[in-house]
Amino acid sequence: MANREQQFKYSVHKYLPSELTVEGMNNPFRRGTPDNWYSGDKADLWVEWKFVSKLPKKRLNVERLLSPMQRQWLLREYEHGRNVAVIVGSAEGGLVFPDDTWLVPATAFNWMKRADIAKWIIKQTM
Repeated sequence: MANREQQFKYSVHKYLPSELTVEGMNNPFRRGTPDNWYSGDKADLWVEWKFVSKLPKKRLNVERLLSPMQRQWLLREYEHGRNVAVIVGSAEGGLVFPDDTWLVPATAFNWMKRADIAKWIIKQTM
């Protein structure tokens, strides 16, 4: 039952090295926790994955893609010094919003290839 968000995420994960710890964080008891935790020898990274099937024409309001609990979790942990990001996938590729940059609607879309998103994750963690 893989949805498009999961399919996109796994299409990025196939480029990640086996030395990188990747854990899914589905937690029915605590809502808002990002989808994945990545742990390398340099740092940890928490990522919330989203997928848009219809490409925006002028701006992408990433904050609207997140639930209130996800927004709260990401902001709180970022303020505590955690490495967090929201990655938005599409058929065109993906957009990476590190830290709290997802708060500002995106107006320029430089869609990254899946392998480049994996490289970004690696750079943050290893």
